[in-house]
Amino acid sequence: MPLTQAQLELRRKGITATDVSALVGLSPYKSALEVYADKTGQSKPIEENEAMRWGNVLEPIIAQRYADENEIAIWQPQKTVEKEDTAWMLCTPDALTKTLCVHAQPELCGQNTAFVVTGDGYGVEVKTAGSAQQVARWGKAGDDVPEEYIIQCQWSMAVCNVARWDMAVLLAGYHGFEYRQYTLERNDKLIGILKDRACVFLENVRKGIKPKPDGSQSARRAFDALYSRDDGTDMPPTAEMRDLAVELRAADKDLKDAQGEREALQQQFKALLGESQGVRDFGWKVTWRADKRGKRIFRTHFS
Repeated sequence: MPLTQAQLELRRKGITATDVSALVGLSPYKSALEVYADKTGQSKPIEENEAMRWGNVLEPIIAQRYADENEIAIWQPQKTVEKEDTAWMLCTPDALTKTLCVHAQPELCGQNTAFVVTGDGYGVEVKTAGSAQQVARWGKAGDDVPEEYIIQCQWSMAVCNVARWDMAVLLAGYHGFEYRQYTLERNDKLIGILKDRACVFLENVRKGIKPKPDGSQSARRAFDALYSRDDGTDMPPTAEMRDLAVELRAADKDLKDAQGEREALQQQFKALLGESQGVRDFGWKVTWRADKRGKRIFRTHFS
């Protein structure tokens, strides 16, 4: 479910379950640099895309499917939870079993937006996967799930002080629909490593030390937020800049060579297509269609 403004403000003060996978370099959606921009109040809101929108719509439906499948009562607290003895460790569970209770801790945040979980039970993470590439990352059973979600669930287990976290997943796409569920057991050794990494990150945030950019779209968004304008001055080159310039020149040459090779491959494909508008096979499609002005546009689609 979409987070409230109060939840967003609370989450900026700590490390959430979705932050952690980014801090260890395992998130395909978010970089450590974007987490830094968020914690320092410099990030820009991410516009909701179609996948995010459908994920929010389907979440309660998939959660209910999990409850029906397992004949268990669950509830969706729609609250951000913090670890009882470590206020900066946060998560927002998709669902909890009825045996877990959420209690407000207004003395910790002053606005009645922080909560802790007490009782016995476990949580449930709800996900959707649409593309063939996403679906392929999910195993058939057990705990064979993408690494970033293992990290996310381990962090949630630590925050909620439970020993188990299940995942309810809807695999949806051109292959049809399939519901799967997985069970993850608590790993205290991994949680300790994650906690240490998170502590170092928060200390660096306080010192103004930014994480290294990783070349992702997420890092690009962070740069747009952190460095939105220039001051009109030039700075003298440093040794590090000279080294990077050499590497960048080599990368530019490699890119130019790759673009030339790609163009040659496209031309070979066009020769095979002739006047056909395209071809498709399992996992890929190539089109060479004419637009309204009669110009043919070559496109590749790989899942």
